[in-house]
Amino acid sequence: ASLALANAHLQVQTLAGLEEHRRLAAEQAALRRVATDVAADAPPERVFGRVAEEAAALLDVEAAVVTRFG
Repeated sequence: ASLALANAHLQVQTLAGLEEHRRLAAEQAALRRVATDVAADAPPERVFGRVAEEAAALLDVEAAVVTRFG
C-alpha cells in the first residue's frame, strides 16, 4: 500500500512539473511573438494589441486591455 501511495505521489509531482513546463513554454512563446513585433519596428498600437492578445490567452480570459499614458 505504501508503494502505491509513493507512486501516486510521484505521478502527481510529475504531472505538476509538466504543467509548469507547459505554462513556461507558453509564456516564452508569447514573449517571443511580442519581441518579434518590437524587432520589426511595428507601430505601438500593434505591439500593445499583441501584448493584450497574448496576456488574454495566457490568463485564459476573453479580453485584456493595455492602456498607454503619455
